[in-house]
Amino acid sequence: MGCHQDHTGGLYFCNSNELPLHTVYLDAFYIGKYEVTNAQYAQCVAAGACTLPYRNSSWTRTSYYDNPDYANYPVIYVSWEQANAYARWIGGRLPTEAEWEYAAKPAGSVYPFPWGDERPDCSYINFRYQVFTYCAGDTVPGGSYPLSVSWVGAHDMSGNVMEWVNDWYDRDYYAVSPYHNPPGPPGPTSSNNYKVQRGGSWNDDREWVRIVFRRMDQYNDANSYTTGFRVAFPGLVSP
Repeated sequence: MGCHQDHTGGLYFCNSNELPLHTVYLDAFYIGKYEVTNAQYAQCVAAGACTLPYRNSSWTRTSYYDNPDYANYPVIYVSWEQANAYARWIGGRLPTEAEWEYAAKPAGSVYPFPWGDERPDCSYINFRYQVFTYCAGDTVPGGSYPLSVSWVGAHDMSGNVMEWVNDWYDRDYYAVSPYHNPPGPPGPTSSNNYKVQRGGSWNDDREWVRIVFRRMDQYNDANSYTTGFRVAFPGLVSP
């Protein structure tokens, strides 16, 4: 887990919060094949277990969340609390950072992308290819980029939308992380009310869409058109 200096997707450096590179052991778990969609999240809202996204729009679409044309696109404008409520409602939970990275990285490797070391382009993922050049310029349906499917069969682990995970954020956590099922640091604290996001989005460059990149945001912040989530389940109970 973490960044390897020789495998940074052509960027030639690791961020300090991605170090040290370390080994962890995880119990078996399931993880969502796709990011949670508008249609799936709407079922939770209809059941009274979830609240509406902060906005109905996306970056380029005035009608998005409740528009049938985008039913199979990832839900956005949801906070960590909203994502967690959905995960609990469906009988799962948000994946830990370690689980998310394990599912995204090529098996047993230190590569920065689900497919390996090769730099991403628009044939692999939905991201910002250059400063003002976008692959799609907004979200796309899950599974639109089969070349980047991870070794466990999960789509869009890099790009499309950034994903909430369960952990509170601590830039130095890797130095003290336990070996077995690391749960992330305790929180919230007076100095930390941030949760971790992983995977990068359609609006992020190749540094941010590296598997090892760690972003933080306030857990109650739903004001993002680039953030969604996927759900994990215990390994001994079929979802």
